[in-house]
Amino acid sequence: MYAYAFHLVWLAIGLTAIFVVQMTVLEFFPMPKGGLGFGLRLALNFAVPFVGFFVIGFAIWLAVAAMLASIKRRFRRAASLIIAIIAIPLAALVLGRLFIFDPYYWYVVANKDRFTAEAKAASKATSPAFAVLESRDVSFGLATNPPTFISIIYDESDEIGLDPSARSPEWRTVHQQQIERAAGSYIDEWQFVKHLRGHFFLLHAGG
Repeated sequence: MYAYAFHLVWLAIGLTAIFVVQMTVLEFFPMPKGGLGFGLRLALNFAVPFVGFFVIGFAIWLAVAAMLASIKRRFRRAASLIIAIIAIPLAALVLGRLFIFDPYYWYVVANKDRFTAEAKAASKATSPAFAVLESRDVSFGLATNPPTFISIIYDESDEIGLDPSARSPEWRTVHQQQIERAAGSYIDEWQFVKHLRGHFFLLHAGG
């Protein structure tokens, strides 16, 4: 028997990775109007809560097993189980935050020249250049859940990356309507902006 149960650490990381990958796919690919893509995304949509509950249940089982191992004075096994518990949020943080795991980052890298040219062409009347390049409805969950919108934005001033209260009045006067359209009319408190690279940003709005 593998006394120290370090294989559970890898299992915890694997389960967490599956959940994060599912969420990443749902946030990158919008819901198709029909066909095989619609069926696949719908199946993935309904699978997310089951995988999430399974990860939570596994974490609870690890916690109970760690307590029992401590009671039986099997401290090395208890330590390995605790490490497995810690590995779950740590893996989620790493996979969810590091740019190398973000498909939008690589999408912008692959289309940088085209996106920059489109942004400058759309901003001839304004300087610095600003453009909402793509907007996607990536809603998931039940039909009663609030919709989720994600937009790729180019902003040479980089003000969109600031807290909404820190953006200049001039910037808001020129660009606020575009932001509201891209965000599906969600107010600032329901918006989150992530810097991708250079002057490219990701606007996340909704649930």
